[in-house]
Amino acid sequence: MTTADDPRAVELAELARHVYVWLRDNDLPGLPGLKGRPPSDFHMHAGIYRKVERGSLPGTTVRFWDDPEEERRLRAHGLGVSHVLLSADPEFEVASGSAFARGGPRWTHENEVLVKGDLSRPGAVVIEYPVLDSRRADADTLRHVRYASFAGLLDRVDLVWDDLEEALRVRVQERYRWLFDYARPRTEYAKPVSSITPLESDVSELEFRRYMYRYATYSERRRVRDEGGSYYPKWREPRPLDKRHRDYRPTKLSSEYLRECWHEHVLQKDRSYLLIEQPDITMLYLLSLEGGDALRPARLDVKEVLRFSDHRWSGDARSTRPPIWAVIFHAIDGARSLPAQLPPRGRMELRSRSAGRHAYDYRASVRWFYGDAVGLPPDDDKAWFELFADTLFPDLVYPIDRAFANSEHGTFSLDELAYDFFGTEKLREAINRKVTALFPAHEIDEFTELFWQRVQTWREQEGARGDEAGF
Repeated sequence: MTTADDPRAVELAELARHVYVWLRDNDLPGLPGLKGRPPSDFHMHAGIYRKVERGSLPGTTVRFWDDPEEERRLRAHGLGVSHVLLSADPEFEVASGSAFARGGPRWTHENEVLVKGDLSRPGAVVIEYPVLDSRRADADTLRHVRYASFAGLLDRVDLVWDDLEEALRVRVQERYRWLFDYARPRTEYAKPVSSITPLESDVSELEFRRYMYRYATYSERRRVRDEGGSYYPKWREPRPLDKRHRDYRPTKLSSEYLRECWHEHVLQKDRSYLLIEQPDITMLYLLSLEGGDALRPARLDVKEVLRFSDHRWSGDARSTRPPIWAVIFHAIDGARSLPAQLPPRGRMELRSRSAGRHAYDYRASVRWFYGDAVGLPPDDDKAWFELFADTLFPDLVYPIDRAFANSEHGTFSLDELAYDFFGTEKLREAINRKVTALFPAHEIDEFTELFWQRVQTWREQEGARGDEAGF
């Protein structure tokens, strides 16, 4: 500790006092349930955010299950961090009080934030044994001081290979989860994001592509001259159908995924922050004190900056038992602005003309008709299609078994089935019945012929070739 640490300790201690007072009447943004918690429920330390000195870190500072093999995998790709939050030396502790007193002595740790008096009065909170501005992020410090970095892998979903369980872990929006009902591999999505088409008719094609570019495994475009939007696999295993090959850890993830999804959030310098660590969630807040003069009492402003949460997070901290781990700190080094929750991926032209092929989500029709009573295995495409045909076209007879004769894993392409069926009189009769139900009598023949000819045009231009990219 040096005299340089004292002013920072006083500043952070006063900020911590305002935090405790603010929590009496307010919930932290995005973390409901801590309102009204007393200071005794918190285990708070002070810290400092520093740029890592060159050569101090031979590899990444992020610990993946404390597994050296996982860390070696990241180091092999040159993945690491530039800034760290330094809090306290866990080996430093001082006994205060008599060893013969009731309960024995109290052990005080470096940079520990303690309440010593009435929180309504300045000076009620102190930082014991502060080591703050004088601390540097060099090799020696990083060997013995507890530190953290705001870096890691951004979650992306692989539309070709991921199942619903992984989609839930990544927290894919509910409106797109129907996609994971379909059997893997979904080769229709192993192409540039500007070419993928949603199956749901009520989903905007452009909106769908924008969402998948941001949250699925499509390569990043940083500048106009960069190429981007191409599909890349998430997993190292070429055909990760077995769940063992889809364990979310660096040794199971593809090199493309590691390079594309590694990101460090660098904090804005000369600002103060509060880090709250809870089971399944970590929250970072920007703290700003306004006023505090003879005319205006000091007012604390708390702004959510970053959220790192597991899909198991309940969304409520009221059931959390103390101690609640927290670090209040100042960023001496850092960036010029606050980090974004997700890094920018550059503008892409996601509008493109359809090649004339339109996919149809027959599962959506079955779910619409039966609701929750479908009762079919999610990976049995054949059963879903048979129920679709039997339910919506009960008077049509068409053999579909041969479409599955040479298929793998019980999945199939509809190319041959569609080409043959769409040329039959049975389809023409079905079109006529539909037109009869929708149009006035004098327009039935005209529109039956119109829709029939459009189907035949499709058969001539595309149907005979099949779906060259896979269905």
